[in-house]
Amino acid sequence: MRPLYDVVDLDALNALCTASDVTVTFRYEGYFVTVASDEPIHLEDHS
Repeated sequence: MRPLYDVVDLDALNALCTASDVTVTFRYEGYFVTVASDEPIHLEDHS
């Protein structure tokens, strides 16, 4: 399993989510990962 920081630019994701009301969803290691500016990170099994 590759670390998340090797796949996603975490600084850019953090800046995006703190700068505006936004939701970002991407696939990572068999999961959908949803990051929203006003919610906890959500993981959903993709398999």
